[in-house]
Amino acid sequence: MFKSQSDEHTWRAIAYPLCLTLIVISGALLRFSHADWDSGYTLHPDERGILFVAQSISVPDRVAELFSPRHSSLNPLRNPDGTIHPYAYGHLPLYATVAAQRLLSLPCGALAEACENIPPDTFAGRLLNVAQAPRFGHLTYVGRALSALCDTLTILITALLAARLFNKAAGLLAAAMMAFAVLHIQNAHFGTVDSALALFSTLSVLLLAGYARNKRRLTSILAGCAIGLAIGCKASGIVLIVPLVVAHLEHVRGRRIPVRLADHTTFWLSALGLGVAFALTNPYAVIDPVPYFSEIATQGGMTAGKFDWPFTRQFIGTASFIYMIGQQARWTLGLPLTLAGYAGLIWAGWTLRANPDKATATTFVAAVTLLVVTGTQFAKFPRYTLPLTPLLVTFGAGMLSGVPFKKLRYRRLSILLAWLAVVVPTTLYAIAFVRMYDQEHPWVAASEWIYDTLPFHSTIVVERWDDPLPLDLSTSGGFIRDKLYDTALVDPFAEPDDQEKLDSLLREIASADTIILSSNRLYGTIPRLSDKYPLTSQYYQALFGGELGYELEATFSREPNLFGVSLYDDPFSRPGLPNPLTHGPHIGRLPGPADESFTVYDHPRVLIFQNVARLPADEMRAIVLATRATP
Repeated sequence: MFKSQSDEHTWRAIAYPLCLTLIVISGALLRFSHADWDSGYTLHPDERGILFVAQSISVPDRVAELFSPRHSSLNPLRNPDGTIHPYAYGHLPLYATVAAQRLLSLPCGALAEACENIPPDTFAGRLLNVAQAPRFGHLTYVGRALSALCDTLTILITALLAARLFNKAAGLLAAAMMAFAVLHIQNAHFGTVDSALALFSTLSVLLLAGYARNKRRLTSILAGCAIGLAIGCKASGIVLIVPLVVAHLEHVRGRRIPVRLADHTTFWLSALGLGVAFALTNPYAVIDPVPYFSEIATQGGMTAGKFDWPFTRQFIGTASFIYMIGQQARWTLGLPLTLAGYAGLIWAGWTLRANPDKATATTFVAAVTLLVVTGTQFAKFPRYTLPLTPLLVTFGAGMLSGVPFKKLRYRRLSILLAWLAVVVPTTLYAIAFVRMYDQEHPWVAASEWIYDTLPFHSTIVVERWDDPLPLDLSTSGGFIRDKLYDTALVDPFAEPDDQEKLDSLLREIASADTIILSSNRLYGTIPRLSDKYPLTSQYYQALFGGELGYELEATFSREPNLFGVSLYDDPFSRPGLPNPLTHGPHIGRLPGPADESFTVYDHPRVLIFQNVARLPADEMRAIVLATRATP
């Protein structure tokens, strides 16, 4: 029996929302799962910094205090004593986390019996705080849930944008690409501001594309409000003003200035909406502007490379665009999704020359603006590309959904190939990445090993600017690291890199029992800067080459894995260090070096060296000076 045209139309009407719903749910499951990826120890420093501020936020007892920035308990820019507190982010995600935590504390606080049957270590149990954990711990899981929610909504908005610009097939493709984009899945597990920024950035572009088509004043005003909320998450959202202006420009022939604002009233109302949305969600940026703009200027200087901070030195010598796109292809998105995104962007730019659609042009300008800003700045942290991904995905989906083809059979073939060549491998990579969280965080696993293995009162060398191990694990009976072990803190980043610094470092190394490197934050950067750190570079060469009498005793890591295949980061080749691993993942399945900030939060590699030969400092010095650094 054949289906009637009516039945086929009904099926198509049902199939699109059904498929989109399934894709969004799949993306949500990947984002909301494993909220305890670090066993609740809050090992992400940016998340931790936000939480320290969040736990002190409360509504003042008196209304007058709201307008007194030095005394208001709602002001994240000031300490309780009125002194300035550096806070680099917008108020909006902070206030949302605090408000959500207050609301989610109510059910089990008022009706404890109703929560008795909810296991405390489940997602619901953590959000409702069934175990009545301290506020800091509850805020941790609430912040992560909000990040997961924001990024899930970004999947839906990206689908709507692609469907608006191209067709429903593009909408489904874009949704699938976003749902399984590893960088977004990773950051959705962190209670930071980046997922919220991506959400409101994508919403802004969707509304601006809508205004470019329908010219409705309300749509533009809502777009302005969305941009204000994006800036209210992070100041970098201000670049969205560029597509806002573009959406309101019109071409005028025969005039000296060929473009002008099409509707001045609508544009300025949209700008007003931007300002109001920002002010309402970031009141103390308006009431107390000096600390806010001072911190924004500091962060802007950091991204521009004006400040020589240790955690940004990894970007010295990295090429504009190439480094960022290389990281996307190797690790943060995967090669198929990266190729599809940038091919789609090029295709869209070429198509606009012959068919200048205003909505597509506005989206294209937004994408290019974000690409230029993130690709050319000095600090190229992968998370900075989160607002860009939905736009790349949109154009990639438009190109692959058959839009360039007139014949139906070619369009269907293009869609089939897109799912097979892009969506399937991206999905497998996403599943492999999330499976990584099934294993214990390397810092937790290493800490447990240290407490169980190293003799108490051993001397441990740890590096400044890296997280010192072992962690103070409650599972170890509440032990405090400094009471059980003698910790020596060394600073390889210190300057000048002279003989005095080397002698001080080697004295600590010679008298120690163990060296613990909790990540590649220092050894992955310093040897690359051998002109600045000649002696310390030689020290790392000698240490990793086994010449200082230290042998690798243990290593802890976790990697994306699926079907018995794992993807291993290679932290040794880029700094030109000998690989100290005598077994394991140093051969094969290596996509290449990963950006340090992509691995250090949720899957760093811990190296623990034991002092076997007990060489004196003088002998070590001779070895180091004779060692040739090979960056």
